[in-house]
Amino acid sequence: ANPMSEITLIGIDLAKNIFRINCLDENGKRVMNKNLHREGELHISPESLCRFKSQIRFLTRRNQGKAFEQVIERLNRYLTGWFAYYRYGCRPSLLKRLDEWIRRSGRHA
Repeated sequence: ANPMSEITLIGIDLAKNIFRINCLDENGKRVMNKNLHREGELHISPESLCRFKSQIRFLTRRNQGKAFEQVIERLNRYLTGWFAYYRYGCRPSLLKRLDEWIRRSGRHA
């Protein structure tokens, strides 16, 4: 099945400095939300960054009873997939801030 055939509504918001593209499925659930700035840069939505940090907290929590190597393996798998998906929307400065945040949160775990 073609995933694009399941999208029933596509909305494009135009503002002074940003284009926002939203796609909803037949149930009204958002399946895509992309921001494109007039400079031609894609940006990651604040909701996506919040979900990212929440997942990192979940993967690095202390009370899961897993060996450190298993935690690192799961974390690497998640980070590789996340960065592959968002590679065009990540500015180097954002990547640096996220890397620093992960390292700080890892020290507290």
